[in-house]
Amino acid sequence: MKNATIRYAISSNIERFMRATPDTRTEAELAARAHIPKSTVQGILRGLIDVDVDMLDAIAKVLRVSASALLAPSAEAVDPISLYRDRIVDLPADQQQRIQDFIGSVYAAHEEHATT
Repeated sequence: MKNATIRYAISSNIERFMRATPDTRTEAELAARAHIPKSTVQGILRGLIDVDVDMLDAIAKVLRVSASALLAPSAEAVDPISLYRDRIVDLPADQQQRIQDFIGSVYAAHEEHATT
């Protein structure tokens, strides 16, 4: 299948972000909010339709992530801050730092647990 790898990454990422976005958990909600036909959203999620730049941008905005977060293969390690940069950028600096510190502490705890 042409573009199967990128189609899979996009569909997987859209589904993952849909689960994390309370007001966009169904295909119909995503379609309505992104102003894309529901049949197109279904085709994207099934890996049958190539996503154009405008559709990708509209979906990313609805899911409040960067378009690049939708393109990233799930097997790659992705910086959590970059996935939610669109949401975090509007927070006060002290709250941004608290998020970064929390992520750092989770990574440190994981590494400590992995070495024991």
